[in-house]
Amino acid sequence: MLAISLLTCFSTAVAEDFVPQDLKICESSSSEKLCKEPLLNFEIAEMQQKLVSKKLEYRIEKDALIVMLEANPGEITSYGRPYLCCEIQAYLDKVIDNKYAAKFRWKQLARANVDLSFLNIESEQTTFRINGDTQFPMAERKLKKSIIADAGMSQSENSYVINDDMGARNVTVVKGPACRLHLTGCTIIYMPDGEGVAELIGNALTNHIDLSHFVFVGVHTMVDGSNIRIEELLFGYESTKFRAFMKFVTFDLRQKIENGERPAYRYSAGYSNGGAWALDALTENPNLFDGAIAMSPAQWTFRDTGDFSKKKVFIGAGMLETRFHKAAQSYTEGLKLRGMAVEEIYVPSGHGINTWLNIWNGALMAIQSTN
Repeated sequence: MLAISLLTCFSTAVAEDFVPQDLKICESSSSEKLCKEPLLNFEIAEMQQKLVSKKLEYRIEKDALIVMLEANPGEITSYGRPYLCCEIQAYLDKVIDNKYAAKFRWKQLARANVDLSFLNIESEQTTFRINGDTQFPMAERKLKKSIIADAGMSQSENSYVINDDMGARNVTVVKGPACRLHLTGCTIIYMPDGEGVAELIGNALTNHIDLSHFVFVGVHTMVDGSNIRIEELLFGYESTKFRAFMKFVTFDLRQKIENGERPAYRYSAGYSNGGAWALDALTENPNLFDGAIAMSPAQWTFRDTGDFSKKKVFIGAGMLETRFHKAAQSYTEGLKLRGMAVEEIYVPSGHGINTWLNIWNGALMAIQSTN
């Protein structure tokens, strides 16, 4: 099942009782999936020699990545060993004294685009980036705070009540210059991942995508960060909350945002659990949405019937997130069978922003061309 809470590159804050899992040991020499392989003595010796004047050393050779870190016991805040995060999630094992290392294999590792750090070690010296495939842009680490305003876009945030049980949510609304007064000729994108919407927009602008005729509406999670997101975003967990959230976005919030105007197009969008919600929003409301942007969608089943022949779905995942990658491919088959036009985008990265921004950017450029 894909209704899981993965660490992502938007945030590495986790609950105190969360214990991350290690990668599985490689079972064969083919390295079809990302796996962990025991280090050889000469590899440890070579990495040690390079670690003399710094805390961190890494290298890529063909389908293998070797990482070595020097960390004193007091620097490791939890779990007993350094934990690598986030597009590759695994422990480094102690090899000698205060040195920890691991070897990872994947057949396309030389192409990988990943931002890596250590979840339980607080040091800027232990953050590194691998940009193996330059055809896929990577996220800007420090977006200019004024990037949205500099593009002539407006950004606002207001709180709206879903119901007495589910409380209120902050909603971020970003409007392109052509949509600040009226929605004629504009595309509105509704998504439940409000915390990430500004970063996705900022990265689209960095990659010179014209967002003049877009409006983005992002619903934030609850302030306490409870697990209600799974219950409200994924069908089959808590029907009452799922239905209430769907109604909130597609009816209550939509009426407030659109105020009786009809935009040129409406799309649902989301990543991970939100990606599954985006597919449900489209298929349950085909008269409302023109398409969906599903980034690394979690577990989802096509339950609805109707005419989907004019709908457009942009779907994809990271090639390093094996389960989500396979899930996206399987969903694509069902969407096409029901007459939808589907564009797939698969990125040599993991469950995070470096995957999602490429799916997002591809979708926005395609939608823009139809405006």
